[in-house]
Amino acid sequence: MSEPYRLFFRDLDLGTIVQEDSDFPNLFGTFTPTDHSGDGSLWQHLQDYMAHSIAGDILMEQDKVDEFDAFEKQAGDRFDDLIETDDWYILENGKREPILIPIFCRDNAIVWRWNVS
Repeated sequence: MSEPYRLFFRDLDLGTIVQEDSDFPNLFGTFTPTDHSGDGSLWQHLQDYMAHSIAGDILMEQDKVDEFDAFEKQAGDRFDDLIETDDWYILENGKREPILIPIFCRDNAIVWRWNVS
């Protein structure tokens, strides 16, 4: 197991990630969120994305591909501002390491990729 990382969106510390495995290009770990209750609309939007991501992950685990496609279509462009940005990063040993938008999964699991662009 690796040292814990801190997950950020912009300057908002979302919580702790502990990497448990990797399978290029994905990294896998556990996520422990920081309590930001009452921190406004950005935090609520991020919470909505996390819940959406977990629900989608459950559908894919159950091999419900058609339901997953409908689920994603229903969301439309609701989370595009979180997807199409370079504002995600992990703080590792005091160094900011950019990542693509992470996938949040049930049981506090998380999947991410380094943003090498």
